[in-house]
Amino acid sequence: MVLAAISGIIRRFSRLDLVLAAIALTAAYLLIALGILSHWVHLATWCSSAGRGLGLIALFCLFAPRSKDDPDLPAVAPPPLA
Repeated sequence: MVLAAISGIIRRFSRLDLVLAAIALTAAYLLIALGILSHWVHLATWCSSAGRGLGLIALFCLFAPRSKDDPDLPAVAPPPLA
């Protein structure tokens, strides 16, 4: 019933506006949840630890040795001339 009531209003907005609004609402929900969670857990410790771990994984992925015959590597071809 609620969806039927607001569907006319939603159809007036472009798809990009709806996607940006969904991202903003998700970010707001996340910030509220982190604010509530921070009363019980010291988030600075967890965020810095997670950041270091992700940084190490990213460095490993960037600089890990790979063979040229690895089938996982994409074939590089020049773009077509227009």
